[in-house]
Amino acid sequence: MNLFFAIALVIVVFFGLRAWYSRVHPGSPRARWPLVDKYAHAPGTNEAAYRLLFEKNPGAVLVYSLETFRVLTVNPAFTHLLGYSEDEAIGQKVDWITAEEQRPQVRKVLQQFRAQSDPNPRNLCWRQRHKDGRELTLEVHSQTIDYLGQHARIVIAVDISEQERFKTELERNRAQLETLVEQRTAALNSAKLQAEAANRAKCIFIANMSHELRTPLNAIIGFSGILERDDSIDTNNRKKIASIRQSGQQLLILINDILELSRAEACENPT
Repeated sequence: MNLFFAIALVIVVFFGLRAWYSRVHPGSPRARWPLVDKYAHAPGTNEAAYRLLFEKNPGAVLVYSLETFRVLTVNPAFTHLLGYSEDEAIGQKVDWITAEEQRPQVRKVLQQFRAQSDPNPRNLCWRQRHKDGRELTLEVHSQTIDYLGQHARIVIAVDISEQERFKTELERNRAQLETLVEQRTAALNSAKLQAEAANRAKCIFIANMSHELRTPLNAIIGFSGILERDDSIDTNNRKKIASIRQSGQQLLILINDILELSRAEACENPT
């Protein structure tokens, strides 16, 4: 892009300087304008070559007056990009193809260019209207110059519509992905809360079961021990009672192990 801009700028400055010198020194031989002569007679350069570079420049080139804001000249790449012929473009207000909603902003920038006489390059991005009605996004590079004695600005435009379309598509996909992530995160949080609630219920159940199972077993084991020591009970029945007590103790140990294991799995801090 910088190469396109430099080529177009050299071309426009060359023709502007030549026209200015012709007005100041009518009838002067070409050898008397040293600056133009220097470039016009440099090896491989002449007016036809500059015109060829202007016309064959692949960048869309437009020059407009900073006094009237009307188009002074365009190159074929410009007519190809936007669909307007050279005759249709020349004489138009420079914002005639700008998207309607951007025209106030463009006019403000034009007034700034004219008021400040800023020669420095500016890079902007505008939406322009093709002749067939399509809207194009153009990256615009411009610089103030002297063109045929007029205070003007040269503009190089590059179509970045496809890049902008991809950018918009990328933004839309990013937004969709963010929405999907938020939905999935919310679903995971909900599932986590449900799991935590179920875990708490399990902990409460285990605590209750611990009490409900141990209490009757302890009673059985306790009363069995009392009966074992009762002298009124014969030896045969005492042995049976001892068997009940021992079985109860073994069952209590097994239940304690099961409850402790379940509590360790379900509760972070078993009590």
